[in-house]
Amino acid sequence: MEEIKNKVRKVSSTDSTILINGETGTGKEIIAQSIHNLSRRYTQPFIPINCGEIPPTYIEHILFGTEKDPLTSTPDILGILEQANGGTIFLDEISALDIKLQAKLLKVIEDKLIRRVGGKQDIHLNIRVIAATNENPEKLMREKLLREDLYYRLSVFQLDLPPLSDRKEDITALTHYFIEFYNRHMQIKIEKLDDQVLMAFQQYNWPGNVRELKNAIETAYNNANSKEIHLYDIPAKIRNYSSVLEKITISEDSFNLKDKVEEYEKSLIVIELSKTGGKLAETARRLGISKQLLKYKMEKYELR
Repeated sequence: MEEIKNKVRKVSSTDSTILINGETGTGKEIIAQSIHNLSRRYTQPFIPINCGEIPPTYIEHILFGTEKDPLTSTPDILGILEQANGGTIFLDEISALDIKLQAKLLKVIEDKLIRRVGGKQDIHLNIRVIAATNENPEKLMREKLLREDLYYRLSVFQLDLPPLSDRKEDITALTHYFIEFYNRHMQIKIEKLDDQVLMAFQQYNWPGNVRELKNAIETAYNNANSKEIHLYDIPAKIRNYSSVLEKITISEDSFNLKDKVEEYEKSLIVIELSKTGGKLAETARRLGISKQLLKYKMEKYELR
């Protein structure tokens, strides 16, 4: 993510078209907004549009606008592209556009000219185009959902955002960030997070990525009965996904001292791993053991 942020800073100083690729919920619009905010266009409009949410019969009118019809007295309607003039337009789910409309969009990017639906004159545009896909672009091209020429024009600069499952070391920081966010925006003050919650978050696979994590925190705020978020405050699908409870609860059926000590040791390792975001050196330091011994115990308890 540090590498991506560095790339964002660099590309914000240019006007190159950009393609952002990432699963749903990885923050594509936030990245696009950041590029705009850091660019010389920051005082001009930033207009996001999700191409997959607009019916195909209306998308051309919404993008390009319409010329007034003297017979019906229909007024001129500015399209999204024209509204973004001077600024940045963010086209999410670009592959949802009809192939013919993709060709028209390619011409707009190349020539910086549009013509409203029903219009007779070209209108010059000064816009930056940032597009996004939530599927692999090569796959979309093979399936004829994304024109190759449009892809190559958009991907002058391409950013690939990793899913949250590939950067679980960020979960703790993101969780605390969202707690601070909701402390400011909701009439509830959360001061503490139960260790079991962080363990559950570390175990879960997050198909909805960062957006799902944010929603999980909001759910917890609505369920919380105190200033601490507990395991039963978070969504059940996250709470029940893993064997977290088994890892932190000493089995009542076991009366063997060795088994109980190992269960407790395992639970401490899991707790410290969640606190450090999976960083082995830091976890070993907190536990007061060597990194090599920590690795041995993680393999022993099947925590890797």
